[in-house]
This record gives sequence, structure tokens and C-alpha cells, in this order.
Amino acid sequence: MAVELEIIGDGPMRVKIEEKVKQDNINNVKLLGYLDRDALLDRVRNCGAAVIPSECYENNPISVLEAFALGIPVIGSRIGGIPELIKDGETGLLFEPGNVNDLRDKIIKLLSGPDKVVQMGKNAWALAEKEYNAELHYERLVKIYNDAITTHK
Repeated sequence: MAVELEIIGDGPMRVKIEEKVKQDNINNVKLLGYLDRDALLDRVRNCGAAVIPSECYENNPISVLEAFALGIPVIGSRIGGIPELIKDGETGLLFEPGNVNDLRDKIIKLLSGPDKVVQMGKNAWALAEKEYNAELHYERLVKIYNDAITTHK
């Protein structure tokens, strides 16, 4: 199964990735670099899945929520706050950080069934709308402030 991989963003690993792609004559990887917001959303909106291969303990990666809001399932590392956002098997899949074989298996598993991609994308969108919308965020934030004010009077 041939999968096209688009890597979005810049950083210290870019040169190493470019060298690896060139050295091994890898034809299914495109390094897109930095994209402005509209171009980024357009790319994510048109992909089968977003892959978040983080090895860092990110608390609440916005990239997961952005993909969900676009109806895109996420394949993410089981590290930091990522497993708290992705419902494994429902809104995406989780893999062990740094485990290339596990990541490959999860990509193949998801993309081997187009119906899975569509259903997980719908589930992801519904979760984003229900749990992470702006109004709910505002209500929760106001509650935190009100609780802090009434507790310290």
C-alpha cells in the first residue's frame, strides 16, 4: 500500500529529513515547510488522517483538536496529553512514541478501510463540537475564575 506523506512545518529535523528522502530516493514524501493558516487548513482538510508523532510531553496539542474540528482522524503518540484527546479506535489511533513499526501498523490499519477513516472523522468532529467548542471553553473558564473568587473571599 503506497501512502503519500506530507510533512508540514519547519524545525531542526528538516535538513535530516530532506537528506534521508534524497539519499534513499523516497518518492512518496513531500516536505511542505511552513504553511500559513489557510493553506494549512486546506491541506489537513484534504488528508486521510493527521499523524502527530510527538515524542514530547505536550499537555494539550492544538494540532489534534484542529484536525478533529475538520473531521480528520488522528494517529498520535501515546504520550503527554495526546491519549487524553484521542479516543483510540473511535477518533483515531494511538501508537507507542518512537516505535516506527507500531506507527506503520496503525497507518495501515486506518487506511486499509476507507469506512474507518470516514467514521473516525465523523466521531472526531462530533467530539470537537461537543467537548472543545468555544462556548463550552468560555463557560469552563468563567467557572474556574468564579470558583477561585468565592474560595478566596
